[in-house]
Amino acid sequence: MISPENRSLDSLPLTRSQRRVLDAFKTDATFSCNALALHLGLTRTTVAGALKKLQKLRLIEQLPGTQGNSPVRGRPSLLYRLRVPTGFLGGITVGRRHICAGLANANGELIETREEAVALGETAGAIAARGNRLLHDLLTTNSGTIESILGIGLGLPGPIDTSSRIVTAKSVLPEWAGVDYLEMVHREFPVPLHVLNDATLGLIGEANYGVAQGIENVIYLKVSTGIGAGILTQGHVYMGGRGTAGEIGHIPTDPHGRICHCGCRGCLETVASIPAVLSSLDLVLGDNPTPQMLFDEYRRDNRSVVRAVHEAAREIGKAVSMMCNLLNPDMVILGGRMPTIGNDFTDTVTQVVQNTAIVPNGESVQITLPALHQRSEIYGAIHIARQSLLP
Repeated sequence: MISPENRSLDSLPLTRSQRRVLDAFKTDATFSCNALALHLGLTRTTVAGALKKLQKLRLIEQLPGTQGNSPVRGRPSLLYRLRVPTGFLGGITVGRRHICAGLANANGELIETREEAVALGETAGAIAARGNRLLHDLLTTNSGTIESILGIGLGLPGPIDTSSRIVTAKSVLPEWAGVDYLEMVHREFPVPLHVLNDATLGLIGEANYGVAQGIENVIYLKVSTGIGAGILTQGHVYMGGRGTAGEIGHIPTDPHGRICHCGCRGCLETVASIPAVLSSLDLVLGDNPTPQMLFDEYRRDNRSVVRAVHEAAREIGKAVSMMCNLLNPDMVILGGRMPTIGNDFTDTVTQVVQNTAIVPNGESVQITLPALHQRSEIYGAIHIARQSLLP
């Protein structure tokens, strides 16, 4: 499982082989004793002893079954899996223009989601209260209670310092700067809470449930109201020194461009985000155009709108090309709302990358849309909540 957190087992009274057996369950749902012995290169006696110990510690549980990972034919094998308490997992992801809450069972299987629009300028306190209410509503609908929540994963659309777990970049996300979002949620739900930025959650969602399963080097690039990236290198989520890696929306692209809300000039967000594209079309779409107007006119083949979108896609392609040269990913996932405007967006990004990245990197990378569509982040939130339950 892909997660930014690697929890220590040092406090558990386990031998090295017992730890290896326990770790194996984190990458596969079920194992038989024979399959574990073959998988880990241990004797069946050693594995059987480890399974007995782990059951005694209530870390795994035994399931009767005839199918599993055991290649041994004959009588049905006994299958084992990680022991997970019963209850619900919650996820709340905040975007700049929306908020989404999701409810899953203890195995991380999503049950239901609910989403609401967020007005620009709405306070952090008001948004947090709405997220709490949405999760309460999901619990009520699914016969759950606050006591049945096992953990909650949270997402915010900006850089989050891993030491303080708050947004520290005031210029990037001013309404959330210095706000203790975890405390706002914890007052309603006194359970384990985890918070990451939205692009990293999208990456974790796709790596564990979506198109990037089994791929070790991935970039999840969210292009929407803002632009940000989640980065997976050698199977590990890369967070940077303080957890704020991936702010690709604030790399300079035009030294003579518009001043960005971060305080710099010509950032990628000023030319390729949805608000930037809408701003360039004020003479075409009129005052206060909406993202839906942009999408509708694009699909009507409005020449000006098509040109503006293609120019944004080319700028995204240049940024992806730079990341390909720097990180050499196997896959780049174009998340967020903007890439869903049409297949031409992804095609344009791909063409720019192939033309501008160095040959091995540009030709080998797969550029695709997320398999989980607009639910990548909520799946990521559910996943980091579930990780807190695993030994």
